[in-house]
Amino acid sequence: MGTRLSNFILLFCFFISTYVFAQSLKYRESFVLWDTFIKVGASFKPAFDVESFLKKWENEFSPEKFKALAATKEILLSTSEARVFKEAGGFVDLTNGYFDPTVGVLSQLWGFWSGNYRVPSAHEIKKALSFVGWRKLVKIERVSSGLWKVVKKRGVIFDFGGIAKGAGIDMLVDKLKEDMRSYDVFFVDAGGDVVICGKKLWRVGIKNPRGKGIAGVLEFDLSEKECVAIATSGDYERYFEKDGKRYCHIFDPRTGYPVIGPESVTVIAKNLTKADALATAFFAMASWEVVKRVADKLKVGVVWIGSDGKMIENNFAKPYLKGVKFYTSKDWILIVILAVFLSVVLFLSWKAGKFGGVGKMKPSRAVILTPYGKKVFELPREGKVVIKGKLGDVKLKFDGYRVRVISSSCPDKICMKHGWLEDVFPRDSIICVPNEVEIRLEGVGKDINDVDLVVR
Repeated sequence: MGTRLSNFILLFCFFISTYVFAQSLKYRESFVLWDTFIKVGASFKPAFDVESFLKKWENEFSPEKFKALAATKEILLSTSEARVFKEAGGFVDLTNGYFDPTVGVLSQLWGFWSGNYRVPSAHEIKKALSFVGWRKLVKIERVSSGLWKVVKKRGVIFDFGGIAKGAGIDMLVDKLKEDMRSYDVFFVDAGGDVVICGKKLWRVGIKNPRGKGIAGVLEFDLSEKECVAIATSGDYERYFEKDGKRYCHIFDPRTGYPVIGPESVTVIAKNLTKADALATAFFAMASWEVVKRVADKLKVGVVWIGSDGKMIENNFAKPYLKGVKFYTSKDWILIVILAVFLSVVLFLSWKAGKFGGVGKMKPSRAVILTPYGKKVFELPREGKVVIKGKLGDVKLKFDGYRVRVISSSCPDKICMKHGWLEDVFPRDSIICVPNEVEIRLEGVGKDINDVDLVVR
C-alpha cells in the first residue's frame, strides 16, 4: 500500500507540475506534422513561424518524395539535406547497420505507408532485401560548393522516419536558442520525442506501452540554455496484428521482418537527431545486452521495456529515472479515489480563498477594444463569462474565470493569447485563463455593438 501511495504521489505531482508549468508559458502552439501531434511551448515569443519552419523540413524528407525517386540513380541534395544523409550514414556505421534508412521498400511492402497492411511472402521479402543496405547501395558525393548528390541503386527507397524528424527539430531548437535569453525555457514535443531547454527542473513521462498512463518519469535539472533530447521507439503506436501476432513499423534490415523483442526503447542524448536514430537502432537490436553495450560505449542513457514488461536502464539513465512502476487496474482505482479526494480538498481550499481563489478575488472588469470603440463590462466574483460577437483574433488576460468563446468569423479555431500562455483552442472550447480582462479584436465590423459579453 505504501509503495502504491508513493507512486501515486509521484504521478500526481508530475501532472500538477506539468499543468502549472504550462500556465507559465507565453507561447504555445500545436499542429500536426510527420503524422504526429507537435507541441511547442516557450517563455518567449519566437520571431518566426514555427509551423512553417518545420513544414518545409517535413516536405524535404517525405515518403512520397523518395517513392517518386525510387527509379532514380542520382539525387541532388541541398546543404541541409546532405547534412541529414551524412549523419544517417554515420549512424549506420555506429550501429553496425541496425539503423538503415534504405528500409523504405520494406515499409512500402508491408503497407505501413499506405495503411493497407499485409504480411508479404518470403519470396517478396527476399526480393525487397536486394534494395536494402545503406553501406553497399548508397554513396554521397560533393558536386560543388553547397551542392551534394547521393548515388544509389535504382529501386532503393529511403525511409528517414528514424532521423528526419529529430534533425528537423534540432534545427528548430537551434533557431529558438537564437531568441532565447539566459532565463528563458522552451520545449518541443513531437509525439513522444522531446527536447527540453533552459534552467528548470524538467519532468518527462515515459509512456506505458501496454496500458494507460506512464511507466516512469525522467527528471532533468538543467542549467541556463542547456538542452536534453529524449526519443522513444516502440511497437505500440504504428502496428497491425495478424493471426494473433503483432507487426510493428520498425524493421530488422537483415531479415526484412518487423522487429519482435522489446515493447519500447527510450534514449537520452544531447540532441534529438542522435536520440531518434539510436532509439530506432536499439529497438531493432532486440537485445538488452547488445543495446546496453552500445549505449554505454556511446555514453547515452537508455531505458528499455522488454517483452515481459519489465523496465531496465543503464547507468547513464539511472540518475534521471523516477517512479519505475506500471499501474494495474487496482492501482488505477486507488489513484482515482485519491485524486477525487485531493481535488475536493484543493477546490474547497481555493473556494475559501486559501490559495488566492475566488474567496479573495476582487470584482474585475472586462474591456473589449477594437479600432472603432471600446466596451467595459463589470464581472462578478463568480460566474461563467460568455463572449459573443464577430470575433477575429482574441487577446485576453484575467484570473479565476472559465471563458467560452464563440466566433462567427473564425468557425474552426480561436487564436488566443492570455497571460503567459498562447495556444489554439477549438471552437466553443472552455478554457481557464488568468482578474483583469483585456480583449483586442482585429478584423471585426465597425459597429462596436457587433460584440457582446454576457455574464451568467
